[in-house]
Amino acid sequence: MTKYRPFFHQMSFTYDFDYMEGEETYFAHSFPYTFTRLSRFIKELKRDPEIMQYTKDPGPICHSLSGVDVPFLIVTTRAHQEDYNLIDPDEHSKESLPEDKSKRTVILTARVHPGETNASFMMEGFINFITNKTDPMAIELRKRLVFKILPCVNPDGVMAGNYRVSMSGNDLNRRYLNPHPKLHPIVCAVKKLIKEERPDLQARGENPILAFIDMHGHSRKKNVFMYGPEYPIHDGKYI
Repeated sequence: MTKYRPFFHQMSFTYDFDYMEGEETYFAHSFPYTFTRLSRFIKELKRDPEIMQYTKDPGPICHSLSGVDVPFLIVTTRAHQEDYNLIDPDEHSKESLPEDKSKRTVILTARVHPGETNASFMMEGFINFITNKTDPMAIELRKRLVFKILPCVNPDGVMAGNYRVSMSGNDLNRRYLNPHPKLHPIVCAVKKLIKEERPDLQARGENPILAFIDMHGHSRKKNVFMYGPEYPIHDGKYI
């Protein structure tokens, strides 16, 4: 019986550095999306006073292993009021007033794998959509839901140029069961955010989280697709 021998593919290329003095050349696995670009994007967003009426920057959710602030945004109507997570009847007509008195929460994260830069482009597009001043769907969603957004949950890996791991050399997406507070502070912060979301609803046995959306790329699959838990159509968790 022939013993299985693993094999590996290798790509090689030649590049002629025939450039003007002072120019820089970059080689990237995918189209770059830097942490600097994200920081500038958020800064530009915060300059718009109208958008900031329904967008709140409560400060970093935590610090990464290297000490970088991990950005965190909340988007919903009356974002700066203490009762922003309640449905306001004044924002709805009688026909459109939701039965629930509370807004449910949608948590979105991206870039846990630094090399999957398309996740950041998707996240930027979503933030542009959900903060849009005139889009009727975005306006209605802000009235009914609270969006808690973590656009980059692995800034260390992004800045270090890693493809999949953090500064500690770990795949953070595989640390949710038993994260280490010092090595995986961001994972601990995300779990804390979920656990402490609307304790009043949780005490009544209600789930305040409508959805947890984690944006990724894929090394082989193409186009846009989703993974998620499967529930029968008659299940109460079916959406």
